[in-house]
Amino acid sequence: MATYVLILRGSNSTGVGLNKGKPAVTETTAKVEEDLKALAVDHTPAKKVEKIDVLKAHRESNTKDNVNFVVVGHVDAGKSTLMGRMLYDSGVVDERSMKKFRQESEQIGKGSFALAWVMDQTEEERTRGITIDIATNHFETEKSSFTILDAPGHRDFIPNMIAGASQADFAVLVIDASTGAFEAGFHRQGQTKEHTMLVRSIGVQRVVVAVNKLDTVGLPHRVIGDGC
Repeated sequence: MATYVLILRGSNSTGVGLNKGKPAVTETTAKVEEDLKALAVDHTPAKKVEKIDVLKAHRESNTKDNVNFVVVGHVDAGKSTLMGRMLYDSGVVDERSMKKFRQESEQIGKGSFALAWVMDQTEEERTRGITIDIATNHFETEKSSFTILDAPGHRDFIPNMIAGASQADFAVLVIDASTGAFEAGFHRQGQTKEHTMLVRSIGVQRVVVAVNKLDTVGLPHRVIGDGC
């Protein structure tokens, strides 16, 4: 706080102002009074802060939950094809794009891989017919926004699979139902067993098992949705 020294001087020799018995108000006095007013404490009660229920506000908003899931399993189990079909059936991939994929895949003698090309975008992946790097795509439901992380099934690309699984909230383990394929996936060198162990060790607690290629063993396939 600034300290002011107030010096009061008498009036001139004529004594004007002395007879009134009051000190003369100078500019310094006015400045002191202004400073004192500025230092006055405001005793107005503070407004009460309203508490906000963050979870309730989030539920009431129209914001969708963001969910990532990784698709894992043995090489050639049909992971990319399964995801491509799901995206096509859900309308994420239009008929024009799907027709283009069919034509281009047939030109190189891989017509059965057309749906897999929805996920496998690079020339090397399409030529070799396997997923090499993590392929991503998106789709939405009424309540959630999903990101697909399609992991490679070949054992040479395990580091890429681990990178995708580390970002996932849950995993979809694709099992090949064709004769001998399930056993091959759980063999000592099989990726079905290895992928299962890896996603669990990374911390993925929920694993959805999708049995693929049921038509090859004479069983009808069924798609079950939970309305997520």
